[in-house]
Amino acid sequence: MRPTALVAVAAPLLFAAGRAVPKFEPDPSWPKPLPNNWMLGQVSGIFVDVRDRIWVNRPGSLEGHDKYATDGKADCSVAVPPVLDFDAAGSLIRGWGGPGPG
Repeated sequence: MRPTALVAVAAPLLFAAGRAVPKFEPDPSWPKPLPNNWMLGQVSGIFVDVRDRIWVNRPGSLEGHDKYATDGKADCSVAVPPVLDFDAAGSLIRGWGGPGPG
C-alpha cells in the first residue's frame, strides 16, 4: 500500500477511535550545516534504516544561480552528491554518486 493511501485510511480510523492524528513539523535546524559549501536543494526521497540513519536522495535540482561555485564562477555553493547518509542528529556521515563511471 502506498504511504499516501495508508494515511488516507489510517487518519479516519484514528479519529473515529478518539486518538489524535500525529502532527509533523519541519525542523529548520536539521540537517546540520553541510561541508564544502554544499547546498541541498530539493529532496526526492527520505528513508530511515534500522540503525536510525537517514538516507536522502537528492536529484540535480539546483537552479543556475545556485551553482556558481560548481561552474567556477564563485565560491558560494556546490550541489551535494545525489545520495546522502545522515545520523539522527543531522550530522552528515557520507555522500556519494553523480556523474562519472559506474
